[in-house]
Amino acid sequence: MESGFQIRYSEEETCPVCGEPIRYGLIPMVGKEFRLNCKCEDELLRKEQAARIATGDTIIREEMRRASGVPGKYRKALLSAAAPARGQEQAWQVCKDFIERFRANRKTAGIYFIGGVGSGKTFLAAAVAGQVMDEWHIPAWEAERVADGNPPRYAPVKFAGTVELLERLKRSYTGKDEGEKDLLESLKRAPLLILDDLGAEKVTEWSRERLFEIIDYRYNEELPLLVTTNLKPEVLRAQLGERICDRLKEMCVFAPMSAVSQRRGSP
Repeated sequence: MESGFQIRYSEEETCPVCGEPIRYGLIPMVGKEFRLNCKCEDELLRKEQAARIATGDTIIREEMRRASGVPGKYRKALLSAAAPARGQEQAWQVCKDFIERFRANRKTAGIYFIGGVGSGKTFLAAAVAGQVMDEWHIPAWEAERVADGNPPRYAPVKFAGTVELLERLKRSYTGKDEGEKDLLESLKRAPLLILDDLGAEKVTEWSRERLFEIIDYRYNEELPLLVTTNLKPEVLRAQLGERICDRLKEMCVFAPMSAVSQRRGSP
């Protein structure tokens, strides 16, 4: 009995691209012959697949940045594509160390940025976020899935200004904004969360509880948190309370910034 895969080269047909004879495969037990691709056709398919993967990867990363909440001004910021201003050196090194730790283990200490208005806290936090999104692993099959028209599903970073965040949460709790019902869970569970301008919000017992709920969850799950604030630790402690500030102290590496305002028109 015949067994094994066999190949037959056609004497009449040639590949329209490279001119090589067309090959046919035959499994004797099945008894059905089928055409095989030649090397140039396989190479063309590989190039088409690589192009789909590249297209899907680009779409996913663009959606990551849009959905992250990072302000448009900072959405393309990358830690690897900038350099520290004077007074940002220590914070910059803290950021580089964070990226190295995050590459190795996503459950790592976050960063507590503190500095004056315009010292670059938000930019540095956004640059760390950009680096995380730029390096986030996207499987080839997922990139192809998105290139074929399916929606992206990756959201590794969430960025929220605390003033706007608490207003959105309040609307969701009062039922005035049904679209925000899942906001709290997304902030609690994101691989990386950034709370920008902590302490600028109007402090109420309700706002403290919502912030504590987010921070406490991430503390217990060892999920990294980046915080920016203008307030000295003792002022923030008096404003937000011991429970929040004790967790922030344990969760985050301190990154003081003494840079003068980076904003245009600053004196």
